[in-house]
Amino acid sequence: MKSNHKRFFIGTTLILILSLVAVAMVPAISTVTVTAKPSADTNLPYVNHTTTWYNYCPLCGSYNTLVINPKGTYEVELTCSACQADYCAVTGQDKYGHGSRANLISAESDYSRNNLFMELMN
Repeated sequence: MKSNHKRFFIGTTLILILSLVAVAMVPAISTVTVTAKPSADTNLPYVNHTTTWYNYCPLCGSYNTLVINPKGTYEVELTCSACQADYCAVTGQDKYGHGSRANLISAESDYSRNNLFMELMN
């Protein structure tokens, strides 16, 4: 009987350690908050909206590379300094000419670190 308790304890401890390692593997991702008008196809009113995004480019997988309006667009957009992808700062949609290829991840949603880790790993 003691052998089963010992195995249970070792198994539980191993699962806990692996869970902590997985959470620690999530890179330190900053956020970017921006006030802008919608610049992607949307039904949102054409007024300023303030949004916060994880500073992660889903197209190239780069962290902390989103720059606020380096091209000086009127609506204000986010641009990845690594791959030059442009995103609507209000909706987070990629502004590719033939339709959005990706969306930024909102920091205002109820993402836990584990959910964000799983999304970034896909």
